[in-house]
Amino acid sequence: MRWAKLEPLILTLLLFPAFAFAAIDPSDYKLKVAILSDNVRSYQPFFTGGFPYFRYRVDGRGNVADGPTIHAFYFQYDSTMRVLVTLGKETYLARWKQPWHEMELLVPNLDKGGKNETIDLQTDILEGVYVRTPQGLTQMSQADYQARQAGEEAVSAAPAPAQHAIASNLSITSQPHGAEIDVDGELMGTTPSVLRLNVGPHTITLSKAGYKPWQRKMVLVTGRITLHGDLDRAN
Repeated sequence: MRWAKLEPLILTLLLFPAFAFAAIDPSDYKLKVAILSDNVRSYQPFFTGGFPYFRYRVDGRGNVADGPTIHAFYFQYDSTMRVLVTLGKETYLARWKQPWHEMELLVPNLDKGGKNETIDLQTDILEGVYVRTPQGLTQMSQADYQARQAGEEAVSAAPAPAQHAIASNLSITSQPHGAEIDVDGELMGTTPSVLRLNVGPHTITLSKAGYKPWQRKMVLVTGRITLHGDLDRAN
């Protein structure tokens, strides 16, 4: 009798690793996603094994390419990992869990040597396409976007995934938090945030209603860099 009761449990334990620890196959992720801005709604610290971690609630905006079609979208997620804002034509790979409403994003975990992990994004797909401008993100109609693309020099239809080796991961915090982050005249999100920026000189500006803008010019190198700004109240 005892063996009869234990047999299903033993069989389950033997089969569990076969699917629970299966390697992620990037070829299963057909979508190409550009994360253009993010906004940390809240973050909750906790400790695991004596080390501090954070759980983030984030929303933001981006573009998703599903084959030849590109659409702007809003997103939100709740995770212990952060999704870095992409640069230029960098993209993440993703796949739909529920078309147009939920996607699984493939994200390299920098704390684990770039090992791929996944984050679920709740999404709201829009009709147009986002483009970056000096004033921030602007949603362009599909017709205007196609005309804009036709007028530019031909580029690769499949941008390469993010290359971390030529970029700097800049962790930005502020007091108070929730300040808008402007990098070289381009809105990139709000504090606290981690941005992946090209190495070289950059001008970082933090701004928040009721406070004086805070600015720092710096030359970024590869690796991780932290930056904190204390904003003074406006007179």
